[in-house]
Amino acid sequence: MKKRVLISLLLAVVLMVSIPVAVFATTSNTNTPVLNIEARNLSLKDNVQLVFYVSYESVEAADVKLLAWTSAQSSYTVSTLDATLTTVGTTTYNDKTCLLFYYTDMTAKQMTDDLYVRAYTKQGDDVYYSDVAKFSILEYAYTKLGKIGDKYSYRKLGKDLHQQHRCSSQHHLHVETKCR
Repeated sequence: MKKRVLISLLLAVVLMVSIPVAVFATTSNTNTPVLNIEARNLSLKDNVQLVFYVSYESVEAADVKLLAWTSAQSSYTVSTLDATLTTVGTTTYNDKTCLLFYYTDMTAKQMTDDLYVRAYTKQGDDVYYSDVAKFSILEYAYTKLGKIGDKYSYRKLGKDLHQQHRCSSQHHLHVETKCR
């Protein structure tokens, strides 16, 4: 009888110690920042702008940056970047709050040039990245043509790009493309 009580008491102590450890281990993992590039878009305001929608979790919006490269890299890190973009606001995309980033150093004549981007945040000594996404004006045009499926829309996009290249237009295209 004493042996049974002693085993029960020992089991109760082990359970009381292990449950808080398991809960602590589970909750500490939820504080890891998660960054995802949810969508890409093209805007023709004052110039050609590639627009990126970045969702974020467990990190302050002000701490999220978008890193950009104008050529393929063997390693997409802060030490190799061409530009750092800061957010210009937020929006909702697929029921997720996303930060908006605009890359504005692209001209209509750079239609086939690829831009590689990656969301980035740093917390203490730890660095967190999203996956790398590649985008170009040409990819946008192909995606738009594929969604609408007619040559008229593709010609209209070409005219819009040409018009934007000639003068500063306030036209904004609202076709979004999902990342692959």
